[in-house]
Amino acid sequence: NFIAYALTGDDGSYELVLPLEERTTIEIGAMYVAPATLEEAIDKADAPAFDVEPGEEREHSFTVDAPATAPVRVVDEDGVALPDIVLLLESATRGSSGGPGFTSTDAEGRFTFFGVPPNHTYVIRAHNFAMDWQSGWLGSSQPFTGEPGETLPEIVIVCEAKGALEGVFTDAEGKPVPNMHLGCWLRMPDGTLKGVPGANTDANGHFILADVSPEGFYSEILIACKRSDLLEMAFVRNVEIAVDVVTDLGVIVAEPISKEQEAALFRK
Repeated sequence: NFIAYALTGDDGSYELVLPLEERTTIEIGAMYVAPATLEEAIDKADAPAFDVEPGEEREHSFTVDAPATAPVRVVDEDGVALPDIVLLLESATRGSSGGPGFTSTDAEGRFTFFGVPPNHTYVIRAHNFAMDWQSGWLGSSQPFTGEPGETLPEIVIVCEAKGALEGVFTDAEGKPVPNMHLGCWLRMPDGTLKGVPGANTDANGHFILADVSPEGFYSEILIACKRSDLLEMAFVRNVEIAVDVVTDLGVIVAEPISKEQEAALFRK
C-alpha cells in the first residue's frame, strides 16, 4: 500500500517520512512529474525491497531512467503563433485515462514539457478553451517517444481554423432523436456536397458538430441520420460558420427521403 511520497531535489536526493508503527517491508518506485498518464509513468526502483523499523533512519539509493524533454510550439495554418492554447499530453496507446495533465502556451505559442517518461509514446493535443470541450480541439502532434535524458526537436502543432454547429435533432413529428449518429454535409459554392465530421445526439437529441471547416456562409447544410432503410434528412438554410464560434441551429426537423432523392442529392 502507498504510505508516503517525496520530490527529489536538483541533486536527486529525497527524504521520505514513513508513519510506521511496526517493522515494515518497503519498496520504492519513482514517478515522473510531467503531466502524463500516471499508470505509464511509474518505474520500479532498481533496488530490492527492504525492512524498516519505526524511528529508524537509513540511506537508500536507486536508479531510474532520466526523463525526456518535449518542447512544443502551436501555430495556425499561416505559421502565426497561437498563445493561450491549452495542451494535453496523453498516452498514444491508452488515451487520457489515468490522469492527463494540462498546461497552456505562452505569447510565442510555446511550452516545454519537462519530466516526460522515456520509452513511452505520447501525443500532444491542442484545445481552445474559449470553445466548449467537445468542439474546441484544434489539432494534435504526431506520436513521439523520448529516449532517457533526450531533449526532443521542437514539436510543432498546426491548428486548422474551425467552427462548430449545435442544435436539437428531431423527427418529422418534432420528437427529439436520442443516441443516434448524425452525418453532416455542406453545400459548397459549386453545388457539390462536402462531408464534415459527424456527431452523436445525446438522450435529448442535442448534438455538437465539431471541427467544421472551412468558415463562410452556406446556403444549405444537410444533417441526417438513418434509423431504417431511409435517411431522415434536415435541410438547414443560410448558415454562417465562423472560426472559434459554436453556431446554434436551434431545433431542426428531419423527414424521411426516398432512395431516389438520396441518390439525386449526392450526385450534385
